[in-house]
Amino acid sequence: MATRASAGFSAERLGRLAQLERWHFWFIGRRALVEDLLARHGLHDRPRRLLDVGCGTGLMIERLGARGHRVLGLEARPEGVLAAA
Repeated sequence: MATRASAGFSAERLGRLAQLERWHFWFIGRRALVEDLLARHGLHDRPRRLLDVGCGTGLMIERLGARGHRVLGLEARPEGVLAAA
C-alpha cells in the first residue's frame, strides 16, 4: 500500500530518476544551487550535520558527504532508501 507521501511516485519512476540524476541538467543545476546556497550562508567552511528530505537514491548525500558533511537522508520510497544505503 502506498503512503500518501509516495502515492503517484512509483518505484519505476524513482529508478528512471536514478538513471538521469548524474548527468541530466536539472539535477546538475539543483546540486549546484544547493552547493551555492550552503557556501553563501557560510555552511561550507567546516563539516556540518545536514538533512536531505526526499533524498531519492542518495546522490546529494554522497556529494555532500564527500565534502566532509554528515548527512542524514529521508525518503518515502523503500527503493530509494535501499539505493541510498
